[in-house]
Amino acid sequence: MNWKSVITAMQAEGYTGSEDDVAAVQAFAKTNNIIVKHQGQTVDLQAAALQAKAQRDTMNQDAKISELENEVQRLKARASSAGAVAGAVGDEAAPQPFAIGNTQRKAYDKRAKSGRDFAGKKLTSFSSADEAELFGAWYKSCTMPALMKADERSLLAKANITSNISSGGATVPDIFIPSLIELKELRGAARQVLDVQTVGSDVVQFPRRTGGVSVYWAGEAGSITASDVSTNVVQVVANKMTALTYVSNELLNDSAINFGDFVAREHAYAFADKEDEAVFNGDGTSTYGTHTGFRTKLLTDATPANNAGVVVGTGSASYSALTLPDFEAVVGRAPAYVDQANPVWVCHKDFYYNTMVKLALSAGGVTSVEVANGYRQPIFLSYPVIFSQVMPRIAAASQVCCLFGAFNLAAKATQVGGGMQIASDASVGFASDTTAFRGTNRFGISVHDVGNTSATASSRIPGAVVGLVTGP
Repeated sequence: MNWKSVITAMQAEGYTGSEDDVAAVQAFAKTNNIIVKHQGQTVDLQAAALQAKAQRDTMNQDAKISELENEVQRLKARASSAGAVAGAVGDEAAPQPFAIGNTQRKAYDKRAKSGRDFAGKKLTSFSSADEAELFGAWYKSCTMPALMKADERSLLAKANITSNISSGGATVPDIFIPSLIELKELRGAARQVLDVQTVGSDVVQFPRRTGGVSVYWAGEAGSITASDVSTNVVQVVANKMTALTYVSNELLNDSAINFGDFVAREHAYAFADKEDEAVFNGDGTSTYGTHTGFRTKLLTDATPANNAGVVVGTGSASYSALTLPDFEAVVGRAPAYVDQANPVWVCHKDFYYNTMVKLALSAGGVTSVEVANGYRQPIFLSYPVIFSQVMPRIAAASQVCCLFGAFNLAAKATQVGGGMQIASDASVGFASDTTAFRGTNRFGISVHDVGNTSATASSRIPGAVVGLVTGP
């Protein structure tokens, strides 16, 4: 039963709230003792809503790909028209329509349309050969203009892409940002759970509410005591991460398609890994750009039980010692407001399938068909699961092995300017016939609400993200 049918049924019973507010729909059903069934089976409202969201996301992705393809076709049509007009007036120097070997173009487009491999990884960085070719030509124009071919210059002129490289680098144009961000999301989890805000300086301060208005019983004609909302600021400092790679000049002289795909994938993946490490594992040292991530923040007190934002698991340090009630306790530890902000789990893929899924299956009530088919989006205790391969895979004592919550409510993340900056130098690799590529990205993270610490249980107040800790 789809989510639209669920909403229609609820509205027939008097529901007037938002169609997207799953918690409100569940509350209405519970208050009015409504049980939704489909083909004799009770419908899991949370699962139905997640399935609907996944379908919408797929439709949006398809629409984005279609829009990019249409834009490429528009640019090609405009370039062809320009060439035809120039030929009509006898302008021999006018740029002619750019074309590459059909075999290479068809091979790339075939891989692009085939989607992903069995592991879910995209086979190409861009949705078409035209887009990869355009990116490769633009990258060359920014980093090694002297090595550009005439047809690559012509392509950029037709696409109206310009760059200011006076500072030795160039920000990635908006037309390529969707593809690069998608590559980052495939590789890393940080940008899946956090909205990274683009800012104009390394240090930015965000206002944060710390307390509300106080209410008093004044009585008739009694004096009213004034109170104010208390606030402070969350400061995010973006630090620079860098990458230096040597590429053979044979590759650089190949088609812009191969070169563009190679550059996009390597840079996006490398920076995404660093962002994930800082967001989830950062310990405040230079290894993580001096950033302190969620797992470290949750264990501020050396005694795990004193930290409000963690649940200490059952038994020893082994993952096999963890129980289903341990995970249920993690969900229960998160404040009620978290459920209004689309909370998710974050863990290593190995931990999910070898610990969380095993516990779910051992609970019973799951048929072989459900095990075989399941959901494409990993779900545990009715909440989506995001994989991050920088999260722990091997058990250790007093280790934060998984996270749960609304990450945007617990942290602020920034990137300076347009994100990635690029530059190159051919002189340093003269003897080996290689060119050096330098990538830089200024990124910052501040985790500010993961709960306090106290030796007194009643004084512990968890934050928007909580975690499960293995035993000692």
